[in-house]
Amino acid sequence: MAVAYKDKSFGSASKSMVVADPLVVNTGLPRFFSPGDEIEMPVNISNTTAKNANTTVTISITGPVEASTTTEKVTVSANREGNTVFKLKALPVMGNAKIKVSVNGMNETFVDETEITVRPATSLLKTATSGTMQAGQNKTLELDADFIPSSVEARLVVSKNPMAEFIDRFQYLVHYPHGCAEQTISAAFPQLYFAEFVKGAVNKKKIRLEGGESDLNPSYNVKEAVRKIQGMQLYNGAVSYWQGGYSESWWSSVYAAHFLIECKKAGYDVDNSVLDRLLEYINYRTNSKLVESYPYYENGQLIDHRKYVAREIVYSLYVLSRAGKPNRPVMNYYKANQGFLTTDEKYMLAGAFALSSDK
Repeated sequence: MAVAYKDKSFGSASKSMVVADPLVVNTGLPRFFSPGDEIEMPVNISNTTAKNANTTVTISITGPVEASTTTEKVTVSANREGNTVFKLKALPVMGNAKIKVSVNGMNETFVDETEITVRPATSLLKTATSGTMQAGQNKTLELDADFIPSSVEARLVVSKNPMAEFIDRFQYLVHYPHGCAEQTISAAFPQLYFAEFVKGAVNKKKIRLEGGESDLNPSYNVKEAVRKIQGMQLYNGAVSYWQGGYSESWWSSVYAAHFLIECKKAGYDVDNSVLDRLLEYINYRTNSKLVESYPYYENGQLIDHRKYVAREIVYSLYVLSRAGKPNRPVMNYYKANQGFLTTDEKYMLAGAFALSSDK
């Protein structure tokens, strides 16, 4: 297209034309490979000229991908398309590969290049083992695992602290993948008690909690969890399961109250109005007499249904006593009706009595 002007006069002219190489090369590849993947990669050649073309197609690869053949001959008629296929396989290695397809014909070389990633088919996997050794003892550790060899990374932790046995549990806790109320609290609770241990034992990568991240700073993580949980409180004092949620979660509310009580005792800044409203909600819910039915099986056959008090009620009674606000009438009711309690509920109810100075 051309445009011309002079003074106040204008003029223009245009003509359509094809802008293309004599031979246009297109390859068909997925977005990524996983180790061990095998594919057939089609190579399509478009001849945009009025002459037949005898071509040689060559493939060259850098990175963790290999081809079964590297050269093919293709004849492409005038104004037509021709194609060939190369078989590719991803090696059991992770990384980036570059696949270069060169088509030699009509005294020229036409090139199509694609960068592609070889990445695992699964997310990060971890295994752990632990044990104890006496002074002067030798021990061989077997680290066999069905992992991609180039991706394996191992750590050995030796400590006099018996908590070292639970390092893998701490790693799972502080790297919980979701931001619901239950997992947010579960990630922060152990850091409240074992801050120094978490700091030294969990890997040196950053710990991330929803709403903030730190370089292995348990104190910061606990503060962030407190801030987030307080922001999830609803109009009736309960806590929603997810941020922005509108429905209450009884279990999460009891768990949140327990966590905030312990944070307050440990010296963290907790909004008293939030905690008081939580405890009022929990105290109200303990009066519900809610029971749950549990099926019992023997040799695969259903033999009985037994009814027990909902675990939220007994946990609520324990947390209320922990806060110094025991609900004694409800506690006495279940003490007198222990047939409604499971064994673990009896332990928790006993703890509620002990915390209210009634051993």
